[in-house]
Amino acid sequence: MSLCTGGGQTGKQGEKRMTKGDLVIFSPKKVPGALTAVKYINRINKEINKVPGVILEVHNKNCKVAFGQKILVINKDFLEII
Repeated sequence: MSLCTGGGQTGKQGEKRMTKGDLVIFSPKKVPGALTAVKYINRINKEINKVPGVILEVHNKNCKVAFGQKILVINKDFLEII
């Protein structure tokens, strides 16, 4: 789990923080048990086709990320800095 504030620094618990310009991948660690969540994750995976993305903006728990030509708003819990 990463925080979407600050630039590649470590947070309170030693976690990396995300900031504008960071290179990320869509990598959900915990998938909620609801069928809707599973469908959401599968749809996002299909849309971005495992392409790394660049964070364009950060808003609380959400990050606006460009995956090639697609721009998506994704919860920080589903992103991992690479």
